[in-house]
Amino acid sequence: MRITLLGTGDAPGTPVVGCTCKTCQAAVRGTKSSRTRFSILVQNEFEDESGNTVEGRVLIDCSPDIRFQLLRENISGRFDQKKPVQTHLPIVIDNIVFTHAHYDHFSGLGEFYRVQPVISIYGVSDTLNSICNFFSYFSPHIQKNEIGSYETFSLIGLDFMLFDVVHQPVKQPVGIIIKNERSKVVITGDCNQNIPEKSLDVIKDPDLFIANAIIPDNYVAGPIHKHMNAIEAMEIAKKINAKDTILSHLSHYYPPHEEAIKKGLKVGFDGMKFEL
Repeated sequence: MRITLLGTGDAPGTPVVGCTCKTCQAAVRGTKSSRTRFSILVQNEFEDESGNTVEGRVLIDCSPDIRFQLLRENISGRFDQKKPVQTHLPIVIDNIVFTHAHYDHFSGLGEFYRVQPVISIYGVSDTLNSICNFFSYFSPHIQKNEIGSYETFSLIGLDFMLFDVVHQPVKQPVGIIIKNERSKVVITGDCNQNIPEKSLDVIKDPDLFIANAIIPDNYVAGPIHKHMNAIEAMEIAKKINAKDTILSHLSHYYPPHEEAIKKGLKVGFDGMKFEL
């Protein structure tokens, strides 16, 4: 499977509108400091219902920048081989798995209206209900699949699981585990460091840990209780014995990207890819 960090920014993105800080100035110049809102693309080859080997695509969350992100990655659609191409819309994304219903994580769903015939979404009941209420005009095009925490479900030849996290005031935020025969990826979504023990147990020993870390430390902007900072995220990484860790959902309070890397901060960037 291939994991692409489509967007590694927090809710405002970087550059922040109206900001002239060093990081935002670097972002304006088009460097890796430029961060669109959070979303992840998962790609995997699998066998479809017709027995054809196709590339499946799952989004983890769907940011307001999703149109730009998918165009940037040159994502093309595929057509049902049984139907004439001229008579229907292509499938661009097979499924979307949502961590929670905050605007910066779900509002790009509307970009699929009139782009493909239906979009299949997965998540806990409260999250999906909130999203579908927001996109009520779009409801005939949405297939809603409610999933409970700690239940395994399969998409595009991969196993997925939602696990509980804490992200006030969201009622039931979740992180996501993705597995194939050899590898395990853990994505926290938005959360603070108070991850429940049951979740810590199921996310142990990931090959790749993608952790939200909105600020590098509390000295930069004061404590942000809804999210982890970089120090807290790396502590969780050590606790679960992660082989590799990448920080995402990053604010402009980080130094410019290359400077952050030199300081030892394991920050991701938009378009960063992993093969597992």
